[in-house]
Amino acid sequence: MKVSYILLPIFIVTVFSNCSKDDEPKTTQAKWRGTWSNGWPSLFHDGEPYEGENFVVYSDKSSQAWRKEVSEKAEESLTDIMTRFNLVNEDFDFVPLQSDGKIDILTNYDQWNRAVAYRDGIIIRSKDGPNFFGDHQMWQYVFQHEITHVIEFLLIGTPNRSNSSSVWMREGFGNYGARNHRIQAVEELEAWQEKMKDVPGEGNPIGIVVWSDFPESVTDANTTTEYYGFFELGVRYLLDEENGNGTNIDNLKAYFEDLGEGVSYRNAFKKHFNLDSDEFRDNYWTIMTNYLTESE
Repeated sequence: MKVSYILLPIFIVTVFSNCSKDDEPKTTQAKWRGTWSNGWPSLFHDGEPYEGENFVVYSDKSSQAWRKEVSEKAEESLTDIMTRFNLVNEDFDFVPLQSDGKIDILTNYDQWNRAVAYRDGIIIRSKDGPNFFGDHQMWQYVFQHEITHVIEFLLIGTPNRSNSSSVWMREGFGNYGARNHRIQAVEELEAWQEKMKDVPGEGNPIGIVVWSDFPESVTDANTTTEYYGFFELGVRYLLDEENGNGTNIDNLKAYFEDLGEGVSYRNAFKKHFNLDSDEFRDNYWTIMTNYLTESE
């Protein structure tokens, strides 16, 4: 399944590692793709990518066998996401920097223990590196979460509007696309409310529209991902046609399309989910309590 794109010229960037001389891998003057060199200047690759149908997998030190495995996992995830959201190539309106219309993956051997999606691809830790601790299921959740972000950017289309959805919707969509449905019981809602009762915003996930909406105590403690299960619960409710809001996939696609055309998050949300986002925020706990009860 080849994803079709409109293409722009190649950008050439020379990247240098900051490793010690003994450990220094081969630096490369490559057809540098995406925004790695702007956003993450310490990252590098060795110039020996593995190329699959829809993905190109780079690494600093990982084996070619691992790069091939990542490519295969990426194809499986892409198929799963596109099938789940009833997507076809024609749904995408994406303008990447790379010349071959493929999505980049940097599988980082020993520098990061985190994952990031950006407009042209994702960065994720290698399983054959020292920052992998045997958490296979979590790695897969994170991997497919980040690919779901790229799919969102493809659907929005306009590059400078990639992040125009709300944080809660974006990260909840990522977890939903990864099938990471963490919150399953009313008791988990109640425990979260009790934990966050003295925190600004009281842990209400729908209040996190932009990143600065996270309470300072949360960002300082690096615990923003604790919100993600509640973000996903909100998205799950919206897309549940049996017990939830009943929004269909066509409306979800139209929501992203409107964001790409410059419609504000709040206006696009109200139009396509038939809900006022502020009302959803104010009634989130009651709506989710009823939803989880009915879903049991």
